[in-house]
Amino acid sequence: MTKPAIVATSPPDDDAMSKDEAALRCAVDLLADSLESGRMPSGLLLEPAAREMHERTLDHFQELLRQVQALQRAVGKGKAH
Repeated sequence: MTKPAIVATSPPDDDAMSKDEAALRCAVDLLADSLESGRMPSGLLLEPAAREMHERTLDHFQELLRQVQALQRAVGKGKAH
């Protein structure tokens, strides 16, 4: 399995992003950090099954984040017209 892309994010700013986007960004960052270090936030090593679950979850959350961002762009464009 390929190594997941790490998504660099800035701290959430309530004026610039929705709560959904902020929550997804935090989850993506946490999962990516765990995968990169090979450890859970508690410091325990990621077992192979847990690593696979983290990878699948990271992919899913990244897709949800893209969908939320696309929706926000579409809604924002609608307000401008």
